[in-house]
Amino acid sequence: MNKKELSEIRKNFSDTSDLFVLNQVATAFVDSEKNIRCQTSRAYHNIASEESDCLMATLKRVLAGTLGKGLLEYEFPKEAYEEGGSQAILYEALQSKLEDETAVTTLMEQIVRNMDYISTYAILVGHCTYTVFQKSKSDELDPYQSHDYRFLVAA
Repeated sequence: MNKKELSEIRKNFSDTSDLFVLNQVATAFVDSEKNIRCQTSRAYHNIASEESDCLMATLKRVLAGTLGKGLLEYEFPKEAYEEGGSQAILYEALQSKLEDETAVTTLMEQIVRNMDYISTYAILVGHCTYTVFQKSKSDELDPYQSHDYRFLVAA
């Protein structure tokens, strides 16, 4: 991801944007012994307004850093691309749109295994869709020519 793409996502990361949709939100609460105490995955539009505002604000803060400082890009070692590796786990969660309980559980367990935190904490993962419209030959946005980009954002 580069600065321009990040800026575009930040600008449209809201409930009021026509280009951005937060589809599904998975949450997990982890105790100090690294046990997942509670885990849910819910459609964002079914969450009560007060809670959905809090979730959106939290996920927005994830994008508040700058590339190289608050936002870091990690290189995945070759093992991550093997079956059962980190990339496969992330890809399965993305493909399932956080609706498959097994994929969500596997993702949450992978995050917990790799977290080095000695207190209780919560994990939030959102499945998002960002639509980019193509311009027509007359240089106008064509609603029939668009690409949907799906991504996960986690806090």
